[in-house]
Formats: sequence, structure tokens, C-alpha cells
Amino acid sequence: MKSPYDAEIIGIISSRVKIDPTEFTREMTLDSAGLDSIDIIETVFELEDRFKIAIPFNANAQDKEKLRTAGDVIDLVTQLIVEADALVPAPSQA
Repeated sequence: MKSPYDAEIIGIISSRVKIDPTEFTREMTLDSAGLDSIDIIETVFELEDRFKIAIPFNANAQDKEKLRTAGDVIDLVTQLIVEADALVPAPSQA
């Protein structure tokens, strides 16, 4: 499933390992892209800052397969953005 955030999230992930974002796909595993645990932590912080979301600390620990690919990360971040947007009250009209 393509997200409107795909390009930006892939850009953030790929910048950690100096891979051209056009060569980085949703199917690429984080491991095969060369991200180590420090890269993943730094990427999580950057994604949280950029999108004003909180990625659960144990998101990757509970189910190791859960965040295996760039697509998994994109899907989780997109879900968290949608959930955060749903919590923002609509502006009141005076």
C-alpha cells in the first residue's frame, strides 16, 4: 500500500546509509540496506521529530518481523500520523 509519506520516509531512512532514495524500495529490508541498531534508533528519533509522533519503544522488539522492511516502517509511521491527526480537535468556529 502506497502512502503519501513514502518518499519522505524513504528519504530519511536512506540518508542514514547513503543509498540513493530512488534505489530504496518498500521491499528492501533494513538489514540489507545496512542499517545497524544505532542507525535504526537515530532514524526513529528523526521520524518522530519530523512527523510529531511517538514510535513505541518496543515496536521492533515485540515482533522482530514487524519492522523488517522500509515498507513496514512506512506503514507504521503512516498509521501513527493518521492516529495523531485524529486526536487533534477540529478548529472551533466562532
